[in-house]
Amino acid sequence: MRHELSGIGDAFALRPVTLEDSEFIIELRTNLQLSRHIHATSADPTAQRAWIERYFARPGDYYFIIENRITGRPEGTISIYDQSADGAEAEWGRWILAPGSAAAVESVLLLYRIAFGPLDLRRLFCRTLARNEKVVSFHASCGLVDGGLLPGAFEIDGAPVDAREQYITAGMWTDVEAKLAPLAARTARLVQRRLAQ
Repeated sequence: MRHELSGIGDAFALRPVTLEDSEFIIELRTNLQLSRHIHATSADPTAQRAWIERYFARPGDYYFIIENRITGRPEGTISIYDQSADGAEAEWGRWILAPGSAAAVESVLLLYRIAFGPLDLRRLFCRTLARNEKVVSFHASCGLVDGGLLPGAFEIDGAPVDAREQYITAGMWTDVEAKLAPLAARTARLVQRRLAQ
C-alpha cells in the first residue's frame, strides 16, 4: 500500500517502493544467484509496474527499498505484509539483497524498528524455504524463535517445497535490538571505510 514509513540507519535506509523501482526489482528477482529461493518473477517491466500498482491498493502491505546511505544506490528490498485484521501480527519477507551487499543486519534491524514502533505489532514472522539454510541460520542468530516446519508451504517451479517459520514478538524485541544494533553499527563502519578507499 502507499505509505510514508521509512527507517534510517548508520549505513543503510528503508524507503517506500515506487513505480520507478520496477527495473531494479526485476534485476534482483531475475538474478539466477538470488532467484532459486523465491517465486518466479516476470522480466517484463510493464508486468512489474502493474504488480506495484496492485500492491499500492493492498492494505497492511509495506514494501521498502533498501538503500545505501553513502552511495544513494538501492541494494535490496524488504517488506511487511499480510497484517492481521486486528493489526497485531504480520509476515515479513520479499527480502532480497544485491550480491555483495552488507545490508543484511541493518535492513532487518530497521524493519523490526518499524514493526514494533509505528506499526505496533505484537508478533512478526517470516517463512523461508527450509533448504535456504543460510537465511534460516541468520534468523536464528538474530534471536528469532523457530515456529516449525511447514511442509509444502510454497510452490517453486511448479513443485511444492517446505518452509520454516521463525518469529519475533514485541516482548522479545528489546533483547533482539540489543543484539543487532552493535552488529549493524560495526558493519556500517566497515562499509564507510570500504567506500572511503
